[in-house]
Amino acid sequence: MDGDSQLLKELKIFAGLSDEELAIVSAGMARREHKAGYTVFREGELGDAVYIVASGLVDVSTRIAGDVEKNLLTLRTGGVFGELALLTGDPRSATATTKSDCVLLSLTRDAFSALCEEHGAMGQTLLSHLVSVVAKRLNITTELYRQAVAWGLNISNVVQLSFDQLIADHAQVAIEVTSGRTIVGTILKVEQSAVGHELLLQDVDDDFVIIPYQAVVSVSFPKVEAVSASE
Repeated sequence: MDGDSQLLKELKIFAGLSDEELAIVSAGMARREHKAGYTVFREGELGDAVYIVASGLVDVSTRIAGDVEKNLLTLRTGGVFGELALLTGDPRSATATTKSDCVLLSLTRDAFSALCEEHGAMGQTLLSHLVSVVAKRLNITTELYRQAVAWGLNISNVVQLSFDQLIADHAQVAIEVTSGRTIVGTILKVEQSAVGHELLLQDVDDDFVIIPYQAVVSVSFPKVEAVSASE
């Protein structure tokens, strides 16, 4: 059994397949090397292949509010992504970018359909495992969109959240976080870290505060009197 077939054998999506069946699947896959920073696909593009990380790291992110993207997950060796394309061919719901130099295996929708036609039992097994993976990923995505909707509902005096505009205008904001604390100040920039996006804020005491995006409950625009009263 070659190295790619051995990798497939260790993945849940291929559980139950024989060594011979795994070799058939592996033969139908393309193997590509990519440098760090390569965009495998972008959100909104039509999808036609599922990908498996043979080595390296891949970030999967989605835009959930204004110009802000949120990292859904970072995939390591054995990670599977883009699986919805094999079932529907719909536009990609997220963006995938290599975080390090990577080797990726890909199986196109046409190749998958051919496998299912030529090897019915194997195709049925793969299909059931794919549905299971998709269901779990949809739970994650649904929660992220719920957060995005909640963010939008909690913004006052603004039509559309745009961090770029808030930064450019030096707008004073009040950010409520999950601990119950409300931080008043101006957003200086939005940075990507190992745990996702973070807001760098200068508060009313001129202290610098870093707020993880996922910790934000609401954003509002306080009146000057309210700010003065809290000092």
